[in-house]
Amino acid sequence: MCGKYIKEEKRALVTEVKTKTKEEILQEKTHRERCFADYIIEEMQKEYKEAQSYGRWDKKRECYINRKGDQVIHSSQVVCNDVLAVIPLSEELFEERSR
Repeated sequence: MCGKYIKEEKRALVTEVKTKTKEEILQEKTHRERCFADYIIEEMQKEYKEAQSYGRWDKKRECYINRKGDQVIHSSQVVCNDVLAVIPLSEELFEERSR
């Protein structure tokens, strides 16, 4: 009977896991993550300027493309919070490296 109780307790813990909203994730970001997002946006701007200077305009997609064929956009069109949302927290990054 004790084993059955433990299994039920584990199920209850799993159902209590709350997914964080985008706003909660952004509030947890540290200065390091924000600097990293700025760096990524700068790199995107460099790729855009390079594609623009070499005239890599894709007529079908109506945008500039980089050397790999991926779309690139001007940094004014980049939403910083969207970039921040995909960057892992420092704690999560160090946990993955230690495994």
